[in-house]
Amino acid sequence: MAAEKSKVLCLDADSVNRVLVSVQLENRYDVILVENTKEANQVLGITRPDLILADVKTMASDGFALFTQLREDAELHTIPVVLLSHVVSDEDRSKALASGAADLLKKPIEAAELLDAVSRHMKSGADSVGGQLTEAKLHLLDFNQFLRALQDRLEVSPEKAIQLSDARPSDLNKIPTLLGIRRAELASHIADYLGVRFVPQVDPNSVLLGVLPTKYCEIHDVLATNDLSVGILFVLSNPFDLEIIDILFRRVRKGDPVHFGIAEPDTIRRLLNTPLFDDEPQPIIAELPKAAPAPTNDVLMSAADEAPVVRMVNKILAEAISIGASDIHIEPRKDDVRLRYRIDGMLHDKEVLPGAAKPGIVSRIKVLSGLDISERRLPQDGRAQVVFDGRQVDIRVSTLPSRHGETVVCRILDQAAVPLGLDDLGFAERSLKMLLRGLEAPHGIILVTGPTGSGKTTTLYSALRGVCTPDVSVVTVEDPIEYDLPSVKQVQVHAEIGMTFPAALRSILRQDPDVVMIGEMRDRETVDVALKAAMTGHLVISTLHTNDAPSTVSRLVGMGLEPYMLAGALEMICAQRLVRKLCKHCKQPETLTPEVIERLQLPTGEDIQYYTHKGCEQCNNTGFKGRMAVIEILLMNEELRLLVARNVSSDELRREALRMERMVTLRDSAMEKAREGTTTLAEVLQVTG
Repeated sequence: MAAEKSKVLCLDADSVNRVLVSVQLENRYDVILVENTKEANQVLGITRPDLILADVKTMASDGFALFTQLREDAELHTIPVVLLSHVVSDEDRSKALASGAADLLKKPIEAAELLDAVSRHMKSGADSVGGQLTEAKLHLLDFNQFLRALQDRLEVSPEKAIQLSDARPSDLNKIPTLLGIRRAELASHIADYLGVRFVPQVDPNSVLLGVLPTKYCEIHDVLATNDLSVGILFVLSNPFDLEIIDILFRRVRKGDPVHFGIAEPDTIRRLLNTPLFDDEPQPIIAELPKAAPAPTNDVLMSAADEAPVVRMVNKILAEAISIGASDIHIEPRKDDVRLRYRIDGMLHDKEVLPGAAKPGIVSRIKVLSGLDISERRLPQDGRAQVVFDGRQVDIRVSTLPSRHGETVVCRILDQAAVPLGLDDLGFAERSLKMLLRGLEAPHGIILVTGPTGSGKTTTLYSALRGVCTPDVSVVTVEDPIEYDLPSVKQVQVHAEIGMTFPAALRSILRQDPDVVMIGEMRDRETVDVALKAAMTGHLVISTLHTNDAPSTVSRLVGMGLEPYMLAGALEMICAQRLVRKLCKHCKQPETLTPEVIERLQLPTGEDIQYYTHKGCEQCNNTGFKGRMAVIEILLMNEELRLLVARNVSSDELRREALRMERMVTLRDSAMEKAREGTTTLAEVLQVTG
């Protein structure tokens, strides 16, 4: 008696396509043809097909309700569904996977291709859970042995150890709560114990369709991915479930190695449960694993074989880096998206992107920077890394919900752009000499103040390069760490786990440092700890948000510091701004009227010449190319310390510091650059007021 044929249910409103599928498959399979989802539901109520072929438009007619029915039915959820469409792209294929399909094929499909796909995907839904495991597989997956190793590693208390001993493999997701650790941390411990890869993020484009039924992946938190280094890599959250492991071993060809990666459940669920078939579909964007190499310059510049939204984001990043932009602004509007670059401190409109690109661009940038693509109501901050022209570039990302969607700002932190020393920052000669003199202090507090984007952090890093000698121990505490400094111990703040600035600073002081750099004086507690460090023999360098150097004293006193204690610790205060540099190719002499000279009280003489700009291709017709720092410096001495201890006003402190020649003002520093011909008078007035 002939063996019963496997059943294929074909759902397609187009009668021609239904007949075509029937002709191509009828010799090997029992083909059931239906033209709408109502008829498909009737068939499913009578018999269980081994595979479903469904046209995308026909499925979409009722919002893909058939997928919901299959997922909720215990008897039907393992049936593979292969979608057919006249248009197939990487984005469409990713959408198909996220919605529950095993694959997406392009119509019209050739007979050989259709037969191969049906045979391949039918096998993925045919195996039942269960099977036999060899002892070689079992000895790696001893759950109790793992629990004992975890207890030793985390130094678990006796009480929790007793609770832990009662856990079973099915209780794995409860362990983080019991031990007070994050799920990602538990996944990392599991990976270390098994000697396999920890997978913090999964690239959706690497997911292999049809190896495992989508519903099975959702229930058991497992994915089959394509890893170029090993082939098939199964990413799962619970490797101690032996039934799952057995299924995975049987999903590869006999004799082929099986490779595992461990991820926390949410990493897998975010990928599988992202709703994409809605009124405004969002493509799944390839996600860069944190431990993986950053995308290269070639990927950024072309990526011709990737999804359009990926190419668009890569092009934006590459272009912004290549022209020296410090920030990228992506601003959604009602019908489009405005793209702007900040170059030399000024925002410039780049282009207007179509409104349809908005969700894809935002999602891609979120994924690159490790943000939650499903969270659109709250601001998020993240960080990404790319490689451009052979150098690493960090991208600091901030999202903010707005009326027409999420606004994204990407701060570009180019490692190659960090000056090697203070000489490279462009300080005026007198300012540089005073700054270097202040940095010779063996202990005390040195502060660099100014608004956001005034180059404070760059000055701090350059100063640290000067004091970081082989006989000096330098430690920093930052949020975030913006640049990598050789020979410096850099500590990242993690407020969510209690690693705040004050907490980190207290620990740092037990590390026997000579110089401590604090990213920012944000609160009274941080200032208190920094003050104590300065008074016990450490040189503390930090930043603060104030408008000028003298008012910094009033700000610190206002934060609760005693003036007499502050007077004993302060060594130098700097207030910094950035001015644009004239383009060397198109700058030209500027003729000033007597009225302007008198109003600005400018010095005159034959040897003094001021310059303006014309604009050319080299500077994008702006007249400026690059920026340099101008700095106001207040260098303390005993007389000024007495004034600080008496809590005099900022104006009086300024007058006395100028009289004693212990201060260079911001205006004087900027005017020196104007007299050198490196910037304009208009720029000086704009920056210094």
